[in-house]
Amino acid sequence: MSVTEMPSSGTATRLQPSTSDGPLVEFAELVRVLQDLPSLAEVLEHAVAGAARLVGPAKHVTVSVIDHRAQRTTVATSAVAREIDEAQFARGDGPGVCAMEQGTAVRSDNGRAANRWPQLGSVLKEAGVDNVLCLPLSATDGTFGSLSLFGAPGAAFGTPDVAGAEAWAAIVALSLLPHRRASQWQEALDSRDVIGQAKGILMERFRISADAAFAMLVEASQTRNRKLRDIAATITETGQDLTAVPRRRS
Repeated sequence: MSVTEMPSSGTATRLQPSTSDGPLVEFAELVRVLQDLPSLAEVLEHAVAGAARLVGPAKHVTVSVIDHRAQRTTVATSAVAREIDEAQFARGDGPGVCAMEQGTAVRSDNGRAANRWPQLGSVLKEAGVDNVLCLPLSATDGTFGSLSLFGAPGAAFGTPDVAGAEAWAAIVALSLLPHRRASQWQEALDSRDVIGQAKGILMERFRISADAAFAMLVEASQTRNRKLRDIAATITETGQDLTAVPRRRS
């Protein structure tokens, strides 16, 4: 895969495993977990979490897709990352947009993204983002989305980071194929919006991270034997606490 790259004087940062077994074992375990996930929501959540773990400089991560010829963010590790994506899509230009339209990885280090896409300059500056790496999510019928990683000043994406992120993006794209081919693709994407709203409510209410909020939703779904989307919809529509969500009658 070719890379559209802007010159950088940053030092390459190698993949940082979270265990002593090494990055390849870490990668293999993340792939194994990804292949075992049954729902689109869980695949998307694991996609951004895995990218954040595998690629050291990544501070924020998003997965975006082309939906009815429009681009939309389906999952983000932070509100900041979602704002960057939404600013790109509203203007029709930016690294994530280029990755989707050109089908190539786009990297910009040391604040050069603000020069290349000046309309994003204030958004990136406010978000504390200097380094950007966006990779296409592609299948045989073309590119259908992007995996975007945003790094803070001093955290440039080196060649090993690009290689690791490209490999992860390819695996994520393959994992999304069964969901794209299913007739429930649009319903699943809409469900992501509801799940994202429910996560936001739980994060604010309990002062917890996005991962912790999603884990609470998954646990509620499993213990109550109800779909994840139904649990999320109940929370967003009624404001109920998870403990107040009624269990399904057997």
